[in-house]
Amino acid sequence: MRISVFILAVLLFLSQYSLAETKETINFACAEWKPILFIEDAEIKGLYAEFLEEIFGKNMNMKIKYSFLPWKRAQKSVEKGDADFTLTVPTKKRLTYSIKNEKPIYQMYLHIYTYKNHEKIDQIREIKSAKDILNIGLIPVTNLGNGWHKQNIDSLGIDTYYVTKEDDIVKFLASKRGDIMIEAVIPMNYKIKQYGLVSKIELTNARFGPLNFNILLSKKSKYVYLMPEINSVVNRLIKDGTMGKLTSKYMKLE
Repeated sequence: MRISVFILAVLLFLSQYSLAETKETINFACAEWKPILFIEDAEIKGLYAEFLEEIFGKNMNMKIKYSFLPWKRAQKSVEKGDADFTLTVPTKKRLTYSIKNEKPIYQMYLHIYTYKNHEKIDQIREIKSAKDILNIGLIPVTNLGNGWHKQNIDSLGIDTYYVTKEDDIVKFLASKRGDIMIEAVIPMNYKIKQYGLVSKIELTNARFGPLNFNILLSKKSKYVYLMPEINSVVNRLIKDGTMGKLTSKYMKLE
């Protein structure tokens, strides 16, 4: 009798072990973007890591393989089918080689920051459009690679102070060498805290956007058939507030 119980226990253990070993692995092509996604002490951390663990780990019983690459190579790997998916803005070009899930995983607003006690702070807080920036006579600061700024702000004839390094933006604003910066809240809040400039910078509610970030599943992926299930899981996590709670943890500056 005892032997039978022992054998049953062993078989149950082996069965569970086998199931764990055969868990499907989905390959995520990505680039490091603190604190959205990064590696620290050999551990994957950040907002995207929490999103994907909820979707694929907890709800779809899948393992996630993170393939960190330069951003252009990450996109190319999805196009070629070397990676199963990425998480980004679904442009017309990207949708030629991938399919997107129904609802955005993350909506990125570009908020206006200014230095503390700016003489035009009340006007800055009420900005609704790029024309308001022009009319108030503000000088934004941004980095040379900011295509969104060039297309949406510079195109109106707004003078902009360009810096070569993205990390220098917050330093220039804190030293009052520009009036405002228009940046994504989560990565910019991280930089402000990193440089100890929370007391010198104000995050306002004035904003542009959103830019919608979706799961883009390669048309060459063997998991294309899972998109209906991905949609179902994501829609439920949005509806029950899970995705919002995860995002809100990264949104506070102070």
